[in-house]
Amino acid sequence: KKPTRYRLSFLITDADGSLLLGKRPDSGLLATLWEPPGTDLAETLPSADPSMLSDTHLLHRLNRDFHITTTTPRPLQEVRHTFTHFHLRQQVLHATHLTGIPHSDLYTELRFIPIHALTQYALSSLAKKTVKTLSSQV
Repeated sequence: KKPTRYRLSFLITDADGSLLLGKRPDSGLLATLWEPPGTDLAETLPSADPSMLSDTHLLHRLNRDFHITTTTPRPLQEVRHTFTHFHLRQQVLHATHLTGIPHSDLYTELRFIPIHALTQYALSSLAKKTVKTLSSQV
């Protein structure tokens, strides 16, 4: 039986409606593909520890991991995906960028990309599912 892993994914939009994407490192799972920034995989559901989803914790995490301030992230929906060796349950949250130039040790590059230009970037099927949750909320 495949284990289940959990993560948070952030759909961060700027004032122009562009979406923040990060380019994954050159090795590892989904190497060099672009995705909305998120947390590392965990073996427990984030909601198992309510403080992990508190407004304060989420805002701190975005500032610490991506060096930006945003509006309070709001849950959109859960995206489920199956990889070869595990199932993934990903909680997708949306926030609006307020200040800061995004950068992170988790990605080789972070940039805001206009929604209409996303097709020019290599996104995994998981990233495409994640981005789709934003358009389904509009």
